[in-house]
Amino acid sequence: MLIAAAVVARVAGAEPVDKPEAERLFEEGRALLADGHADEACAKFEASLAKDPRAVGTLLNLGLCNERAGKVATALRLFQEAYDRATEANMTEHRDAAREHIGQLRADVPVLAIKLAAPPAPDTKLLVDNAVLAITTTEIPLDPGAHEITVTAPNRLPWHAELHVNLRDRRTLLVRALAAPPVAQSSRRLYGKIALGAGAGMLASAGGLGAWALHTRDGAYNDPDGPGPALPHCGERPKVDGRDVCDPAGARAIDRAQLYGNTATAVGALGIASLLAGAWLYWRAPDVPVVPTTAPGQVGIAIVGEF
Repeated sequence: MLIAAAVVARVAGAEPVDKPEAERLFEEGRALLADGHADEACAKFEASLAKDPRAVGTLLNLGLCNERAGKVATALRLFQEAYDRATEANMTEHRDAAREHIGQLRADVPVLAIKLAAPPAPDTKLLVDNAVLAITTTEIPLDPGAHEITVTAPNRLPWHAELHVNLRDRRTLLVRALAAPPVAQSSRRLYGKIALGAGAGMLASAGGLGAWALHTRDGAYNDPDGPGPALPHCGERPKVDGRDVCDPAGARAIDRAQLYGNTATAVGALGIASLLAGAWLYWRAPDVPVVPTTAPGQVGIAIVGEF
């Protein structure tokens, strides 16, 4: 049979880097394939092809073992590569074998059509499993099974989808426009909020202490003969050096009023300083973008900025 003869055939021509090793691996792969161990056979053919990259026969066998393993999209790609190489080298038998396999597989390969909801941003990338493709790719042949599709672009959140395809599937995947990343709040802005709140609290406390200081001072001058109860008082005695003279209780009230007033002044000054510092921290804090980071098989985000 023509196909079988072409699959077994080896390439004549220039010597490989390690021809004996390539031949040994090739024969081991053929034996495994004959016993139905397609995956193990593929590993042998890949190793053999690494020793002799020009061996179209090995490339055909690698396509055949992938076909038997159910990886029809991979097999189709390998047969197409073998067809191109055989055509360039005028290897008619190998070319015809590859073409026949291509004709048999083409209808079975699942195809995913990519449709973009919006024009892509500059440097947009399309990741299919671990392979990076151009975003302009419109149709992607896939092996049957589960796949992950990721679309990324600089300073945009990645878009991700998972899907499962079967033989002969024709699927269309709509990729939404990539959204801009949210802006994270820097720790400096958080500290600014705390300082603003603390400053406002201290000013309120200072106002309360100041009011109580005035109340206490006014109480020292209440008229003991008035309608209310007798309170400590000042000013009924002759002045000394131009200052009112208080009785002991009145003097203590005046001292307390001065203490409250001094405390209110200090707390108020601290409050104003805290408000100024908090305002500077809050309004001078940078906006910190959450930037997506991607690599084949990996998607994440990074927060970038000065803190």
